[in-house]
Amino acid sequence: MATIQKYRERSNVQRNTTDWNAKLPNPKTHIRLLTILPGRQIEELRCTCSTISLDDRPKYNALSYVWGNREAKAQVTVNGVQVTINKSLAGALRRIRHEREPTVIWADALCINQDDEDEKKYQIDLMHRIYGECENCLVWMGDIVVKGDSSVAAELAARAALNAVRIIAGQPHDQDLGWPGQYPVATSVDGKGLTAGAALQSMMDCEWWQRIWTVQEVCLPPKATVLWGPLEISFQTIMDGASYMVQPDEHPQRNNIFDLFQEGTAMYPRLHTSPYTIPVLSIAHARLWNQSRTDSLYRLWRFRDRRSTYPKDKLFGIWALLNKAYLPDIKPTDYVLDIVVLFSRLMISLLRSLDSLKPLIGWRGERETAGLPTWVLDLAQPEDSACTSDFWTHDIAWRQFHASSGLPPFKPPAKQAEDLTLLTLNGIRVDKVATILMDLRHTRECLWRHGFEDALKGQAGKDDIMYQYNNLIQGKFGENRERVTDESWHGEA
Repeated sequence: MATIQKYRERSNVQRNTTDWNAKLPNPKTHIRLLTILPGRQIEELRCTCSTISLDDRPKYNALSYVWGNREAKAQVTVNGVQVTINKSLAGALRRIRHEREPTVIWADALCINQDDEDEKKYQIDLMHRIYGECENCLVWMGDIVVKGDSSVAAELAARAALNAVRIIAGQPHDQDLGWPGQYPVATSVDGKGLTAGAALQSMMDCEWWQRIWTVQEVCLPPKATVLWGPLEISFQTIMDGASYMVQPDEHPQRNNIFDLFQEGTAMYPRLHTSPYTIPVLSIAHARLWNQSRTDSLYRLWRFRDRRSTYPKDKLFGIWALLNKAYLPDIKPTDYVLDIVVLFSRLMISLLRSLDSLKPLIGWRGERETAGLPTWVLDLAQPEDSACTSDFWTHDIAWRQFHASSGLPPFKPPAKQAEDLTLLTLNGIRVDKVATILMDLRHTRECLWRHGFEDALKGQAGKDDIMYQYNNLIQGKFGENRERVTDESWHGEA
């Protein structure tokens, strides 16, 4: 609780006793902040709502959570008015609340008028400031449940799991590690199988890791703290632990900690750490985007598999992390556009900014958005679809081969056609492709040249390295996932 307590003592936001959901003076600069009034765990939630300009540099924490089951409701009093919220948010507010001191936070469901589309589009453009200028992002993973158990035994297993991560990351940990001996054991002392490994898997199964909005929420702040039930751990420690898990040879003194993953083998000790390392390292990589010139196409593909309630959130959910130089025709105010119009504009913008046909490569499989032109990338991936979007393999080929050598350079469309179903291009028609040099999907050398060998070493057998590479880069993992047959290397051009 030290991190949250330090913040409480420094908070300087003034309360506002007017209507809690009153119109913002200027939605481009002003936000609402929620003050959670002190109280005990069993007492009702009472809050006040303030309106303040970010230019005044208010001190607050920002909350990152998932809305969860929309049918599960709870009540909170805001400025004396009873407000219905999701149970997930209520749980987060109770976890953050202090018994004696008020706590000031920003939480989207209460701090943005969800019924005001005009306000929402401007607040989306403020996300980089709302999260980037907060003192700390509080990441709420929900209550602790391990293998369906929410008892004290589950909490002990969760505590052991977080201590294991701290040890791997080389960080200070609790005096009582939560397991007998020096390292966590495969079976807990209570005999229920609530091990540190099972608890860590339960934390990674939390929906927070699957939602699109949570990516920028944890990437933008100067620091973030994960709250899991009554426990907490620095997000930096979680990232450090993941980095060391894929580089254990550099830290042999911590290798024995891997036996908390019960299915690991002596030959491939990291094989079953991927449910932890892949989503964590994907976020760690995204946190560096502001220091790189990675194009927005790459960034959109990297988190395309994350879920969202509305398809347009696949774009605006990571808007603050995108390289706007590659999206000259898109603005946050476009949030109100029809989804077909929005995705079509996005595709034209990518074609123009990249000055190539690269945005057309690599998408395969089911299409979710009705009425979308076939040449437009559908960011809305069906919930139950397999990983059929083989973008990354084709991206490697795109950078290594040029079939248009000697031909005039590509000229993207100067502007969006009135008919959004049409993409008009100039080109030269050729016949069928008779022969290809090699199939990059099974070429390990191309991975080595791009620096992924170390990340993949020990993750899979040699014959399956490309499949694991695709999973790694897209944040995909799971058992019994069939490989996709892709005939894109042969056909009419």
